[in-house]
Amino acid sequence: MEVAAKIKEYITNNSLSIDELAEATEITKEELTRMLEGAQPLDAISYYYICKALKVPFNKFFEEQKGDNMTEEDKLYEDELRKRAYSDYERLNTTIDELERLCEGE
Repeated sequence: MEVAAKIKEYITNNSLSIDELAEATEITKEELTRMLEGAQPLDAISYYYICKALKVPFNKFFEEQKGDNMTEEDKLYEDELRKRAYSDYERLNTTIDELERLCEGE
């Protein structure tokens, strides 16, 4: 199962709505819907904000469950998304650290 499908399933199973998630992530409802339907790629930054809004671990939707019949293509896609997400996350933290240092110097 692809990451977007796992997120969509999580939302449904936890009685959440796309509207609530869109508001929490500041991603438009339309864009979020396209990502979760697979009509638009789920980028690493959006994935980060979705996990943060859902208050789930960053790797939550990458974990394979028993009986999960992922294709090799799905595994490669998830691996690439994971790498990009961690890279973007580290850059974001570096930028935040730099901003905090600048603010302290004022």
